[in-house]
Amino acid sequence: MEKSRVLTISEIEKIIRRLKNEDKSAVDELFGYYYPRLYHFSKSILKIENEIDDIIQEVFMKIWLNRQNIGNAETFNAYIFTITKNEVLNLIRSNLRDQTFKDKLFLRS
Repeated sequence: MEKSRVLTISEIEKIIRRLKNEDKSAVDELFGYYYPRLYHFSKSILKIENEIDDIIQEVFMKIWLNRQNIGNAETFNAYIFTITKNEVLNLIRSNLRDQTFKDKLFLRS
């Protein structure tokens, strides 16, 4: 899937249906589309690149594990970015006592 292409609501609906039917290729399709977007979004908050792939992997695990609870396609974009934001914030919270992590977090811009 092209990076600059935008998924339509109809396409997202089909992908969600496939997810709910346990079609793992639907996750691959979402990953291919959303990975660059989520990467840049995460980097804008976290600024520590070596943690971002783990965050995105966790996001897609949550999508797969909660696939039956995914709502409508119109809110899916907000849903996936909210999960990503929460994962980034969880990582920051869990590492606040780590001085090296804080240095990386606050020294990079």
